[in-house]
Amino acid sequence: MADKVTRKDIARLAGTSVSVVSRALNRSGYVDEDKRRKILQIAKELNYIHDSSNTGVQEQKTKQIIFFCSDFRNPFYIQMYQGMLDAAKDTGYRILFDGNTKLDDIRELMTDGIIFPSKIAAAGYMNTYGKNYDIPVLCAAYGDVVDIKKSVTMVEIDMFKAVEMGMDYLWKMGHRRIVYATPYDRYSSRDAAYVGWLRDKHIDPEKYLIRIPFRPEQGYPHFDFRILGRLAAYEYVRMDNPATAILAFNDEYAYGIMDGLLENNLSIPEDVSVMGIDGTYTRQYMNTKLTTVSLFPEKQGALCVQTMINIIEKKPHKYITRIAPKIAEGNTVYHK
Repeated sequence: MADKVTRKDIARLAGTSVSVVSRALNRSGYVDEDKRRKILQIAKELNYIHDSSNTGVQEQKTKQIIFFCSDFRNPFYIQMYQGMLDAAKDTGYRILFDGNTKLDDIRELMTDGIIFPSKIAAAGYMNTYGKNYDIPVLCAAYGDVVDIKKSVTMVEIDMFKAVEMGMDYLWKMGHRRIVYATPYDRYSSRDAAYVGWLRDKHIDPEKYLIRIPFRPEQGYPHFDFRILGRLAAYEYVRMDNPATAILAFNDEYAYGIMDGLLENNLSIPEDVSVMGIDGTYTRQYMNTKLTTVSLFPEKQGALCVQTMINIIEKKPHKYITRIAPKIAEGNTVYHK
């Protein structure tokens, strides 16, 4: 009597792992369609007997959703994740924060869906490995224009509106020279909103723009908003006819700017007003409460999970869900 054919035998002939073979046979994960067909064909040729008592029923779901985010130092994403956990409570789904897996390993994940923290991250996957896999994908979005080869469902914050609200608020408080400080070289939706707002006021947008991007040669071990914010503050101090207010890329960057200003003996907000964009929980732990534009990260995380569950369960859902920002007043903006 011939030895019983095992999944290990099929994996060896298919040139793949046993876990991939298991997903293909069980239809309980996501496997490249060509590879799935090859595995099923080999199983058929070998007269493999599928043992349902060990593997569960076909179409079994993992009830797991991956939040694929490497920036676990950023309070915004931590707060997003908390919103995801709250939304998943009592649904039977588990939300896993994955900060180590590489894009080319996603194929091996046992998950029903993946949530990316940005359109850029989603495009990195969809334009490469995601073209050949049918795993449900959703991303948080912030108005940036990104070329994605396949359509992706999004939960988007109106970042143009957020920047305009911040600029309008500072203008209403009497500030006519407003710096926008960013830690990125690339042109983002925040930059576009700032430039457009100033041009509407007939102000040169380059006059008060500060860019202090992360450079490995600076000697810092990793990207750190607060360190870069301190460097932006030093750049501000060197400006001729400096602005009276600074709108920072996000809250963490604003805190770094505040540290740098204080190190240069400038008072906040009497000498310089500082405003952030994010509205993260860290505001409540600061001695001086930051004025910011709240983007409601927990709400965004919750909507990401609710939408993803609808996708997985083939329920109606919106292709784009939008969140409106709101001013959160603090003590870092001075009324001139």
